[in-house]
Amino acid sequence: MDYINELLLQKRYDEVFSCIYSLIEEKKATKELYPILFKLAKIGYHFQVYDILTNLSIPGKMEKRIIENEIKNEQKYMLLNDYQKEIYDDAIWRISEEIKNKAYITAYMYASYAYSITGMPEMLYYKGKALFKMKDNFNARNVFLEYIKVGSERVNKAYIFLHSISIKVHSKTMANYYKKEMDKLEYLYQSNFDYKDIEYHLRFYKKEY
Repeated sequence: MDYINELLLQKRYDEVFSCIYSLIEEKKATKELYPILFKLAKIGYHFQVYDILTNLSIPGKMEKRIIENEIKNEQKYMLLNDYQKEIYDDAIWRISEEIKNKAYITAYMYASYAYSITGMPEMLYYKGKALFKMKDNFNARNVFLEYIKVGSERVNKAYIFLHSISIKVHSKTMANYYKKEMDKLEYLYQSNFDYKDIEYHLRFYKKEY
């Protein structure tokens, strides 16, 4: 997989796909292929990645769902009209600023409004994050669980919030479950996030409790 990753870095996409299809044909494909497919989906190779996922017979139900969601969500964004895109893009920036300023109710309102206008799943993540910051653990948990079913880019972070919520409400069983789910996804998000020290990441969220 290192060779394919190197081709990916060099943007030699035709060769990347040629190697992937060879691995599948020779039945040498492993779960390490998922991070590569995730990256390819993010840069727009939707049809090719979806076709590969359809014909891929290796374990990874959750990984497949996340990558398929990435494709669906990107295509959904492209189908938004200019007004909807403006609402969505503006909300991303405003929510970030409001959370930075600890205006969590306002952040929640922006996320809720943008979701009602666009239906983009990422707004569910931001709704959950705002609720978490407001210490509304029950509703935050429900929103994050909803997001995990349809989200992609921030599913890893949603699990971190769920893990933290479970600890706060003294649910050791669920905390352990979410920790296991986080561990399963470590390699998929390896280029964006590192899970080796969960408490290291949680402390960033704990700062604003």
